Amino acid sequence: MRHRRNIALSIVVPVYNEEDVLPEMLRRLSLVLKKLPVSTQTIFVDDGSTDKTLEILLNQKNISNLQIFKSNQNHGHQTAILYGLRLSSGNYVVTLDADLQDPPELIPEMYKKIKVRKNHYGKKYDVIQTSRSERKTDKLFKRLSSSAYYVLLQKMSKVNIIPHAADFRLMTRKVVNTIISENQPNAILRILIPRLDFSILEYKFERQERYSGQSKYSLTKMFSLAVDSILSTNARPLRMISLFGLVLSFVCLTLSILSIITWLVSRNIPGWTSIIFFILSLNGFLILFLGFIGEYIAKIYDSHIPVNHQMYTRIVKK
Repeated sequence: MRHRRNIALSIVVPVYNEEDVLPEMLRRLSLVLKKLPVSTQTIFVDDGSTDKTLEILLNQKNISNLQIFKSNQNHGHQTAILYGLRLSSGNYVVTLDADLQDPPELIPEMYKKIKVRKNHYGKKYDVIQTSRSERKTDKLFKRLSSSAYYVLLQKMSKVNIIPHAADFRLMTRKVVNTIISENQPNAILRILIPRLDFSILEYKFERQERYSGQSKYSLTKMFSLAVDSILSTNARPLRMISLFGLVLSFVCLTLSILSIITWLVSRNIPGWTSIIFFILSLNGFLILFLGFIGEYIAKIYDSHIPVNHQMYTRIVKK
C-alpha cells in the first residue's frame, strides 16, 4: 500500500477472541482519536477469532477511517502486527494490543514525544518504545519467566534490547518501511527494531490489569516466542553447538586412546575396547558433523522467506 501524505498517524491493533474487552477498548480509543489534532487511520487485524470480535468491529461507528482485516486461521500475534504495518499509510504508526493493559490514552503523549524529543546527536527519535516499569499485575511465574527471558536474551544477543518491552510502540514511517522491506515472516519486533539500529526512546509506564477476559498467550505460545526470540537474534546458539561438538569429539578421542592403552596392557574385558572405541568415535564424529551443519544453517540466517500477503482479507462494513 502506498503511503498517503494526508494521514498523520496510523494505529494497528491485532485482535484474537477479544469480545469481552473490545467494546470498552473501542470506546476509549475513539475518545483518544477525537482529541488528536491530526488525521488518523485505524487498522484492526482479526487473527482468526471465533467469537464475536468481528461482529463488534463491524458495528463500530465512533471511529472514522476504520479498516478491518480478517483471517480464518490464527497466524500469531507478531504476524498480525506485521500485516497491519504493511497496510498502514500514516507518517507515524502505533502498534497497540486490545486488552487495555497498554492504555490508548498514552498515544497523544507518545506522539508529542516523537515530534519534539531529540537524542544525544540532536536528531529526533525514530521509535518511542514503551516498557513496563513493574509487573505487579502478573503472576509470580510470569514475572520470573519474563525476567529470565530477558536475561537470557541479553546474554545470547549482541543487540541492546529494552527489558520488559511491550508491543505498544510508536514508529516513524522510515522504521515501518524498513521492517516491511526485511520481509521476515517470524520477526519479533522487540528484537528486530533494535537490530536495525534505529534511535529508540524508552517510555516507562505502569501496566494495567487486563480489563476483561484472559490472556491469549498460553505457556506453549510463550515458550515458542522465547525460542523464536533467541534463534532469530543471531547464530550464537548454533556456534555453541559446534563448540560443544568439538570439545566432546576431543573427549571421545581421548577416551578412545585410553581404551587402546588399556587393551595393550591387557586389563580389560575381551571385546570391550572395540565396542567402546566404535561408540565413542561414532558419537563424537556425529556431533561434530551436526556442528558443521549448524554452521551452514547459520550462513542462511539473513535469507528472506516470501510472505503470503493474502492471509488476511479486508472486511468492508455494509
